[in-house]
Amino acid sequence: YLVFLKVLEYLAFLWVLKYLVFLKVLEYLVFLKVLEYLVFLKVLEYLVFLKVLEYLMFLQVLEYVVFLKVLEYLVFLKVLEYLVFLKVLEYLVFLKVLEYLVFLKVLEYLVFLKVLEYLVFLQVLEYLVFLKVLEYLVFLKVLEYLMFLKVLEYLVFLKVLEYLVFLKVLEY
Repeated sequence: YLVFLKVLEYLAFLWVLKYLVFLKVLEYLVFLKVLEYLVFLKVLEYLVFLKVLEYLMFLQVLEYVVFLKVLEYLVFLKVLEYLVFLKVLEYLVFLKVLEYLVFLKVLEYLVFLKVLEYLVFLQVLEYLVFLKVLEYLVFLKVLEYLMFLKVLEYLVFLKVLEYLVFLKVLEY
């Protein structure tokens, strides 16, 4: 039995060895297939890179064409800006002349209004003096009535005090 078991052990070992060799061969075949795909992908990557480069060059050319067109429009706009500036300057000078004319007219009216203001001020001052005199007269009259009321108040107070004393005496 020992010999049989030893033979069986060697057969199993050979069988495992056979599968290991088979797996190693399969591994190399898969590696070669992966390598083949990697090479294919690298070639594809370079083709895509060349296509992208081609488009980038096209875009660069397009960018320069657009830049020149923009430059052309900017020059046109600058010329237009100067023309507008000159027209605006012309209107500003006209408006400044008009402003000075209006300023002179306003100054004339302001002088007239100032004279009128002083005349009104003198009239108001006259009325204020009159009102102040009237106020003092009223004040003196009010003071007179207040003194009268104060005297009356003291008389009433004395009368109330008299009654309170009378009530206190009556209470005792």
